[in-house]
Amino acid sequence: MISRVRIAGFKKIKDCSFDLDRLNVFIGPNNSGKSSVLQAIQFAIGTAQTGSRVGTRLNKNEGRESFSADTTAFLYLPIRELSALIHDRKLTQSTGADISFSSETLGETTISIKRGKNRNLSINMTPAPLLEQLKNSNAPYCVYTPGLSGISISEEFKTKAVVLKSATRGDSNLYLRNVLLLLKENPEAWEKFSNAVRYFFPDCTIQVEFSPDTDETIEIFVKTIDDDGQEFILPIDAMGTSALQILQIISYVYYFNPPMLILDEPDTHLHPNNQRRLISILNDISVETNMQVLIATHSRHIIDEARELASFFWMQNGTLTKKISPYDDSQSDFIQIMMDLGALDVCDLTNPKLKWIICTEDAKVDTDKYLKNILVSSGFDLSTCKIVPYQGCGKIDSVVFLKQFIERYIPSLKILVHRDRDYLEDEEISKLKEKYNKQGIHLWITPGTDLESMFLNKEHLLKIYPEYSENEIQEILDSVFKNEQVRKNSIDRLSKHLIENDEKNSNNPRHRPNYADLVDQAKESFDNNPSKYAYGKTALGVFKDTMQKKHKKGTIIVTSSQGLFQSELNKLYTT
Repeated sequence: MISRVRIAGFKKIKDCSFDLDRLNVFIGPNNSGKSSVLQAIQFAIGTAQTGSRVGTRLNKNEGRESFSADTTAFLYLPIRELSALIHDRKLTQSTGADISFSSETLGETTISIKRGKNRNLSINMTPAPLLEQLKNSNAPYCVYTPGLSGISISEEFKTKAVVLKSATRGDSNLYLRNVLLLLKENPEAWEKFSNAVRYFFPDCTIQVEFSPDTDETIEIFVKTIDDDGQEFILPIDAMGTSALQILQIISYVYYFNPPMLILDEPDTHLHPNNQRRLISILNDISVETNMQVLIATHSRHIIDEARELASFFWMQNGTLTKKISPYDDSQSDFIQIMMDLGALDVCDLTNPKLKWIICTEDAKVDTDKYLKNILVSSGFDLSTCKIVPYQGCGKIDSVVFLKQFIERYIPSLKILVHRDRDYLEDEEISKLKEKYNKQGIHLWITPGTDLESMFLNKEHLLKIYPEYSENEIQEILDSVFKNEQVRKNSIDRLSKHLIENDEKNSNNPRHRPNYADLVDQAKESFDNNPSKYAYGKTALGVFKDTMQKKHKKGTIIVTSSQGLFQSELNKLYTT
């Protein structure tokens, strides 16, 4: 097993080392370097195997094996344009990439890639027992399976040598039927594979049909059972992409028995349940065979299933920000924070202008831009802010842990949490703010029910529609608040809040809310103050529709203006 990998000068990665364990999960925002790590490892191993195929020269004095070959000879190339292969430099005869592997029992080897003559690649490798294992193309050291986008309608029979190359190249979708045919020839491996298929798809059985004497193409069928309990058979290409991706991964694992398996975002097409099953079965195989697994993912389901099994490597801007081992006491809390943040994009901690982390309940902050326009209107410079949709906004403990984590890197960084008011009363808001303030966290709650409602105030609308008088704007707003759908949605939500509060605040376990009275209370509150209690998402839609149909106005309402100015936000930012 490889205990350490060092990658220098490859794509996104300048120089970074990774102490690997049995199961390894690489997480981080887009363009953080996760895939670069996996591609560097696969490229180096594929390069070593290419050397064993084309032949190498051993220079004992310099302690290296070397070869030069055209790019078409390489088993795996991460990109076609090799000029983009090297971190912040061009691939030349003097600059390139170095990938080093260490094993506690097999020593250390470094594989260096530079530009050779005549547009060839020039490779130098450090001799070691580990290198001999990496070079063995008859039993691929590493199987690489990138995301699957489907398979061909038919597949011709290929020799075993061609199929072996596919394990290194990541051409799983081109040779899946051939791998299944070869796997069928090994009864013990086929039985394990079939059991794994049933683990994911209990009613499915894979059938292989091929005669080398009469057939040119391999036929693979899936026997399964429909909702009525009737058995039927489908060709494999009729299966969904999710099922095909599972078949691809487990067939390659059971046929090749690789010391290392690399999966780049295997969650792309998988149902959450199958994402969890995949981690479970890979862990079982890894324990049984000592197979090392490397996964890059954004999936909260994979992360959650692997949290007590794997080491996590959090990548940012091509560097390893943090490694969290399964036995690390802080691992559980850290992974929960990553999951709550959804896409794992906490913040770019390397941005020197960064002053604020703004956590918001708004999952579509970048598309709807409600919060961004309110912040700009209140004096915020968004270049100093990182806004992240954060599902843990309502959990003080979760936000506190996030603050503690961020303080390890930039103690001066401030955290602002946005929550919609919904139907909280002033007393409830005061208690919430007090809890957050005690932890050094700023909590801002919308004055109306939600962000959308803030764009339905006269001051803002008069800036957007200067041709209208104040009375005319008020008349339009009154008609919106009297809209049947706006009134119904608002009262329904307010009623629900009142009922939940009544149940929560009662000390009597047998207490039952007086639903009729609480609904009447909701109706009265809305009718007395519709601008406060109107459900903004519905009301804003009705307002836009009214302006377009009745007034023939299509002006963009969701934009910044002095009418959106929030003194509380401005004071936070300027002090």
